[in-house]
Amino acid sequence: MRIQGIPSAMQAEKVASPRVEHKKARQGEDRGLDERIRQALERDQTIDITTIGRRSGQPRRIEMWFHNVDGDVYLTGTPGQRDWYANLVAHPSFTFHLKQSVVADLAAQATPVTDPTERRAILDHILHKLGHSNDLAAWLAGSPLVRVTFPDVNPCPG
Repeated sequence: MRIQGIPSAMQAEKVASPRVEHKKARQGEDRGLDERIRQALERDQTIDITTIGRRSGQPRRIEMWFHNVDGDVYLTGTPGQRDWYANLVAHPSFTFHLKQSVVADLAAQATPVTDPTERRAILDHILHKLGHSNDLAAWLAGSPLVRVTFPDVNPCPG
């Protein structure tokens, strides 16, 4: 999914009311936060995610990096089995916690990337950016990779 939007901001009521002016002022504040979220999804790296344990059903929060590849957001890790990945395969809905340039908790959906050609292109981009291009074969063979989408994202105006 392209990051062409951001989580829904408070919208002014279509019916005039005494609170409309306050809501219009608030919308300006929300647009500022929304823009900071968009920038964080483009530039930040360290986040927390909260998944639901595949066996326990309990929330599990961990710190990790995310990667923005041409406007799409991905989670991956070094080769090996990862509990967070197994949790996301079992329960794809999770919380994406921004915590660097802005603090925000975003509802998110994970989709495993399993197509070999797509995995190669994405992991090659990520590893090149990290300076680890020579590790591509190992990452292709054993690294988890999920695409992250944000269901509460609205298209950008214009």
